[in-house]
Amino acid sequence: MISPYGFLAYALLQTVTICLLFVALCDIARRAFRLDELMSACAAAVLLGLLGYLSFWLAYASYTVFGVVKIAVLAGLLAWFAVLVYRRRIGDYRWLAEPLLYTSLFCLAVLALGFSDGALSHTALNADHRFTHLLPADNMTSLSVAVALRFGENPTSLLGDWLLSDRPPLQTGLYLLLGLHSHVVAYQVVASWLQATFLLGVWGIAFGLMLPTRTRRVVLLACCRLPTAIINTFYVWPKLLSVAYVLLVFALLFCRRPETCSERKASGVLIGALTALALLSHGSSLFASIGFSIVVLTFRAWPALKTMIYGAVTLLAIYIPWVLYQNLIEPPGNRLLKWHFAGVLDIDHRSFVEALRDSYGALSWSEYWRGKQENLHALLDSWPSGLLDPLA
Repeated sequence: MISPYGFLAYALLQTVTICLLFVALCDIARRAFRLDELMSACAAAVLLGLLGYLSFWLAYASYTVFGVVKIAVLAGLLAWFAVLVYRRRIGDYRWLAEPLLYTSLFCLAVLALGFSDGALSHTALNADHRFTHLLPADNMTSLSVAVALRFGENPTSLLGDWLLSDRPPLQTGLYLLLGLHSHVVAYQVVASWLQATFLLGVWGIAFGLMLPTRTRRVVLLACCRLPTAIINTFYVWPKLLSVAYVLLVFALLFCRRPETCSERKASGVLIGALTALALLSHGSSLFASIGFSIVVLTFRAWPALKTMIYGAVTLLAIYIPWVLYQNLIEPPGNRLLKWHFAGVLDIDHRSFVEALRDSYGALSWSEYWRGKQENLHALLDSWPSGLLDPLA
């Protein structure tokens, strides 16, 4: 059992360390590619995600090699940050303090609420019912995979009737990379910070729209009040992590237009990489990608051809290794897709296309339309009157 003061000290050390790494990555991207503030923040998010993705593959191949690489990467990035401070260039990143502070303070506030009233005594069993009804143990999946990789076991053996290929690996990789200690509390802190990065995505949209500073901060504070944000920052299935990447894609697609050829290339690479990382966080981000595509086509808001080409190539380059693993190493790896799109909960041997065809082919047009209405009602519920509930 960890003491409250020990937990607070570790949580502060862990969040500060992650923020320092993020600033160092932002400086690397900005100096290497001469990016503006928004694109630099997106590039830092991409680099951090790619390092986590690489960490997963290294740990899967050889945990010993991963351990050496992890120490080298973290030491190198912290040294880079120290050089920034020594050369008095840290002031160039005052603008980055806002999103990182909101992200980190919100994470710490949620952790303090979640672990209050003696909840630290049963950390692993607390998050699935702390702020809402009892939820499945999905929040522990990434930790189970990380523990299995650490001890050289087959991760699928710890996932019940799920396969490792059914669950995108990014949160596992980021925890392996960023965690300063191998413990369930360390996992909770790192994963909660990752979920809180949805605020980084909100900031990206507000910053891209050039909202006044006070308005931007009010928007961020309002997002911190969302029950969904609080619940899913403590119950750490990686949905809000995927939201962070999706919102940054939105910011780059709709909040700014690159003017030069180099900016179009950089924007395309970032959009493709952020989309891939969103999919590698949680498969439900595919719904957002489909929605973005529909909006872009409907309003003819598509980016330049060069941007789209670079984006598509980057997306495929990052995501294909996971697709190959799903189909060649541990097939079929399509359970979540069949669940989300075809409503198939039970395990069967049908492909995704077959399950989709069977599920929708059996519906009449009236049944299909009624289902869409029910989905819309589930999203809206009592909106907008429900927005006043927190004030009651």
